[in-house]
Amino acid sequence: TAKTPSAQTPLKLAMATDNSEITHDFPGFFKVYKDGRVDRYWNTDFVEAGVDTETGVQSKDVVISPETNVRARIFLPKINGPAKKLPLLVHYHGGGFCIGSPFAPAFKTFLSALATQANVIAVSIDYRLAPEHKLPTAYDDSLAGLQWIATHSDGKGPEPWINEHADLGRVILAGESAGANLAHYVAVQAGAAGMCGVAIKRLLIVHPYFGGREPDKFYQYMCPTSSGTDDDPKLNPAADPDLLKLKCDAVLVCVAEKDKLKGRGVAYYEAMKKCGWGGAVDFHETKGEDHCFHFFNPRSENIGPLLKKMRNKRGPRQPYNPPPIMCTSLSLIPSLTSGSQPSTFHRTLLSSRSARSKSYPFFTRSRVSMDSTVPEVAYDFSPFLRIYKDGRIERLRGTDIVPCRLDPETNVLSKDAAYSPELNLSCRLYRPHSTSPDKKLPVLVYYHGGGFCIETPFNSRYNGHLNSLVAVTGVIAISVDYRLAPEHPLPIAYDDSWTALEWLASHVNGDGPEEWLNSHADFGQVFLAGDSAGANIAHQLAMRCGQEKLSGANLAGVILVHPYFGGKEPIGAEVEFLEVKSRVDPLWHFVCPASSGLDDPLINPLVDPKLDSLGCSKVLVIIGGKDFLRERGWHYYEKLSQGGWDGVAEIMEGKDDEHVFHLSDPTCENAFINNILIMESKLNAFFFEHQDNDIGKQFVASYNIFKSLFVAGKSKS
Repeated sequence: TAKTPSAQTPLKLAMATDNSEITHDFPGFFKVYKDGRVDRYWNTDFVEAGVDTETGVQSKDVVISPETNVRARIFLPKINGPAKKLPLLVHYHGGGFCIGSPFAPAFKTFLSALATQANVIAVSIDYRLAPEHKLPTAYDDSLAGLQWIATHSDGKGPEPWINEHADLGRVILAGESAGANLAHYVAVQAGAAGMCGVAIKRLLIVHPYFGGREPDKFYQYMCPTSSGTDDDPKLNPAADPDLLKLKCDAVLVCVAEKDKLKGRGVAYYEAMKKCGWGGAVDFHETKGEDHCFHFFNPRSENIGPLLKKMRNKRGPRQPYNPPPIMCTSLSLIPSLTSGSQPSTFHRTLLSSRSARSKSYPFFTRSRVSMDSTVPEVAYDFSPFLRIYKDGRIERLRGTDIVPCRLDPETNVLSKDAAYSPELNLSCRLYRPHSTSPDKKLPVLVYYHGGGFCIETPFNSRYNGHLNSLVAVTGVIAISVDYRLAPEHPLPIAYDDSWTALEWLASHVNGDGPEEWLNSHADFGQVFLAGDSAGANIAHQLAMRCGQEKLSGANLAGVILVHPYFGGKEPIGAEVEFLEVKSRVDPLWHFVCPASSGLDDPLINPLVDPKLDSLGCSKVLVIIGGKDFLRERGWHYYEKLSQGGWDGVAEIMEGKDDEHVFHLSDPTCENAFINNILIMESKLNAFFFEHQDNDIGKQFVASYNIFKSLFVAGKSKS
């Protein structure tokens, strides 16, 4: 997870002490504070979609419901022939309904393995989590995921991979732990509703989380309408009057010998055999293993047999004589032993961060047997990415993803929204948690850096940076995710970024799709900002605003942090960085192959004859004294100041700062100062127009406090 600047300690101490009181605590999962904040015990390492280097499986993320922002990750194995159709596996992740995500490293590794070995397309549903979204929200989202898949039955659905490669007559539902609970629910509801468009052939129930006779207080808190006992059909499928409508041909139940939920899986297996349902029921027990071992111990020799069992279409039944169950009326399981509430044993699937760096042993062996040679690199753009001759792209940084949430250190709230569902493009929004319902805030649209080819607004570095930025400025911020080169060469990133601006402008009448913007955005005060390549994007959009006005929105200023500009000939002190320049310059041709070269105005605004038409009145350029791109930022500032542009340009320099230092070390003092400088530019940009209102007073108060604490004694040049 992202580190929070230590300089924010005063902000944390300033928050009310009463609000730190814990009202509900479920160890291993989350705790809830008096002010409504939710703090999860496990933070999530996420990985970006792409090609899995071990299996060759491709993955991509899609939006299932723009209204709820429910998404999914699709895994596509290598396919022999464009016309070949594969079974489709719909996966629901575990995590007690309150943690987890299909974007976590462990899930990417496991589902890539399963997709390869079972030769299926896998779709893992990212349902909304409790307690912020009380149950049955996760059930509704999970069913909506299957309904979305069914829209592809005629080959005209929104996702080409499913249209082209999925056989919806061979659908498998699967899940582990809480995800197994969801998979069972979806299979029953699909049958009860007579869902068309998909034929569910198998149901894979792995280490399922069901309930017992004693109230499950953990489940009750997440689902206030539930009794938390075995009379709730969601906790005890045997109590479901629709159980016989289960829509599939066969069910496989998997348990682990040392799992404290084993009895619930055994009881489910027995219930399915006795209830009169006409399908086949199979059982598999893994000896010597615990709950969801295949995620926590990716080197376990037992993973291979488990995957083999899961991928078999039917296979011979494993002889098994389950122990007698002391229960009545097919109740799934007697109450847990004293002291064994779910939170003590139901470990999150995301705690094993080391899973990202490990390989499944059966994969390593199969890979060696198929190809003992080391993949050959075609292009190496370290520290950004490598491209192999087989077409695989390996991004070397910026692939971790963290969930949106209320940040406890900064008291900043974030959420994700789809700004272009057609292109599967989203953004992350931030606002101060304490914002009153009718308060209007300046809008900061932020574009991340990364050479146009790496990074994402959803990773820990940018999530932490935007939390800090919003905390000290009090703005509402939109961090934009654009498509990356080389898969999507420039000018696609510019076009995506402009689409995000148009989406923002669609809220000016208060009836746009995102309520935060309808309620809180001051469209008279819109600012663009970005670092490195993101600063380049911010400049290009400001140029476009000079020619195409945003309807109803006023671009008040632009903030360029260590901008990525270039040019064919070195300027100023660039002669001291010729070796670096020789390594950086080819990147431009790589991300923008259609460019005329390094003197294209897209990379070199100094030669742009239209620079005077920049569509804003104020620009702040922030440069680093030890940044190899310093001269480009400085000359850009001089060109604006001395040319025909009628705005005001300012420049600020950190004498010892290297390129985007504030992201590499977010806890350093200068990183926090960088946020203060950005805030100061906003003061210069609009305070004198608003000095009598609450916004102006807020900026002055914040600025004086933080500048006195962190900027005192620091020089600006």
